[in-house]
Amino acid sequence: MRYHSKLRELVSSVDFSDVMRLPAPDASAVILMCVWALPRHLRHCFALCSIFPKGYPLNTQKIIRMSIAHLDCYHYFSDIDDSCIDQLISMSFFTDVTYNDCGEVVDFRMPDLIHTTAEDVARIVLELKLGRIYSIGDDAATLSFVGNCESEDVETLILAPTIYLGGVLDCSLAQFLDLHSLDLSCSGIRMLSEDICALEELRYLNLSYTLIEMLPDSITDLSELRTLDLSWCYHLKALPERLRNLTQMRHLDLYRCESLSHLPSGIGYFENLTSMPLLVLGNDSDCACLGDLQRLNKLRGRLEIRNLENARGTSDAKSAELRFKNLDHLGLSWSWSSSSQSMGDEYDWFEVLEELEPNERLKVLDLTGYMGSKFPRWISFMYNLIKISISDCGCEKLPALGQLPRLEELQLKGMRYIKRIGPEIYGDRDGEHDVTFPSLKKLGLYDLPMLFEWSDYDLRHSSLLFPRLETLTVEGCPQLRYMPYYPNTLLHLTVCNSSGGILQSLTRFGVLCSVLIKDMEIDVPLTYLTSLCNVQKLVLFNIKDELTIRLLAEFPNLVHLGILHCHQLRSIRFFISPSLEKLHISDCPNLSLIGVTSYSISSHLKELVVEDCPLVTQVENMSSCLSLRKLIIKGCSEFKIDHGELNDLKKLEYLLISGCPNLERRLRKDTSLISRIPCVILGDRKVSPHV
Repeated sequence: MRYHSKLRELVSSVDFSDVMRLPAPDASAVILMCVWALPRHLRHCFALCSIFPKGYPLNTQKIIRMSIAHLDCYHYFSDIDDSCIDQLISMSFFTDVTYNDCGEVVDFRMPDLIHTTAEDVARIVLELKLGRIYSIGDDAATLSFVGNCESEDVETLILAPTIYLGGVLDCSLAQFLDLHSLDLSCSGIRMLSEDICALEELRYLNLSYTLIEMLPDSITDLSELRTLDLSWCYHLKALPERLRNLTQMRHLDLYRCESLSHLPSGIGYFENLTSMPLLVLGNDSDCACLGDLQRLNKLRGRLEIRNLENARGTSDAKSAELRFKNLDHLGLSWSWSSSSQSMGDEYDWFEVLEELEPNERLKVLDLTGYMGSKFPRWISFMYNLIKISISDCGCEKLPALGQLPRLEELQLKGMRYIKRIGPEIYGDRDGEHDVTFPSLKKLGLYDLPMLFEWSDYDLRHSSLLFPRLETLTVEGCPQLRYMPYYPNTLLHLTVCNSSGGILQSLTRFGVLCSVLIKDMEIDVPLTYLTSLCNVQKLVLFNIKDELTIRLLAEFPNLVHLGILHCHQLRSIRFFISPSLEKLHISDCPNLSLIGVTSYSISSHLKELVVEDCPLVTQVENMSSCLSLRKLIIKGCSEFKIDHGELNDLKKLEYLLISGCPNLERRLRKDTSLISRIPCVILGDRKVSPHV
């Protein structure tokens, strides 16, 4: 571990924000010194990033797997894993980092100056024999490339950013006999040529985001292949039957292969497999089964198991031994269309799900299509879960989730038989001061047609229920008319396609920052909204009632108001609050009146947008909006603005008028009306009012 102390001593003393301000040669020297202090495997991982263009978003898994493919030949790849990227990020070599739900790094970028240094390091450290593909046939049989060596010596072949699909090409894959890594992702190829088998040294093959439907059988002759990336291949229907021959496989990435009908049997032969995001079960003996997972004890990360209706009984589920897999994200799904036709009475939903108990380290759980009468108890004891999604399940009662200490997000979708949310989901509390859902920040209820009651469990102290909840979405709950009280942490509320009566509960939500009300028939007075005195953003979307809105005086903190697709809206008259900065009104075909009452001059309204409101002819008292900087009027054929109004808007910087033929003609004819506005667009053209 000697290099750790050396590395900390050297790198911890370097402030890369200061380094970037140095002259390029000096900064490069400092960066290069730090890189050479890295252990060998980190240095190689760092150098490999340079083969992608500057500014390119670098995917963690791609970099790690390509590093393994290169270092595998030199027998010191065992130290390469996801932690390499984490270490380099901690040393400020990478920026613009994004994370997934489990807190793992998804992608990142390398600053230009560091990228330049990495290119120098790559030439020395990797001795990288690199080729970049500039055009490719739809079967990848022929391609053109530019490289730093002859085709037969190229070890790493990737796509150039300006990839061209089709055309006259000048070489075939079979020429790259020493190829270790081949990246054809996003190339648009529809098939892979049979001569892929000639690449006997190939360890990494990336076909993600392509249009491939089938793989050639010859791919199973690539005995050295470690990584096969087929993620986001929507059209992929099947994998070769002899896939089991690829016994060196470590990463089989089938994420979002939505058309894949099944996996072939024999997946269990991949004893070194560490990642396989998707397992699709079939109903024939030559298809993969849950038992194939038994020997895959190195499996980690994400796993989604589809078509569980094809599980071969409880013993098959038990043999999967998911408890011994170090999974972070587990998805379990049943297909109703298949299950309704092929599942017999002997299939025990509950027993199958109970035997699929995962390791207690699990962080994300997705359940879809489960039609058992109840949930197994293990769901209530996954204390490391941070996100749960339960969709299209047939249970009448929800599992006890309220005592999961780390749960931050809960989504319930399409639960057609759930009638109430109450004590059963809150779980057993040991004392009167125990908190329910102590860490929950996001809660979503979607398409629960029978839900009519949401109990607060008679908690003596309201702060004990959802004490950290920030975002609540209620969508497609037509019978729910009451929501329990939430502490003053709730910031964002969406109510969509549900009972208007639920809005009566808003009188208790005094600290909300944003509210979206969408696809609603509001059968209660809109005055209930005035209780939201602290709301900063309010959006009314597709309100189906015939409305006349007189708002804003009671919203002293409102910054953004949107009224969108409200086809029955007749008139809007505002007593504008001084805080309002943005007003957006769109697609209200029956709206005929927009009035800004002179009672309160808006000193902060900066942006006004009115579009696709054909009956609106003006905004009354618009001249009172003295701070207006941006004005957009579109699709209001009879709209008028008089000379005095434009003169009063002395801070106006941007004016766009489109779909208003009379007004456009007038402004083109008399440019004095717009001569002082810096940017004016009439129709689809920017005009020069000073000419």
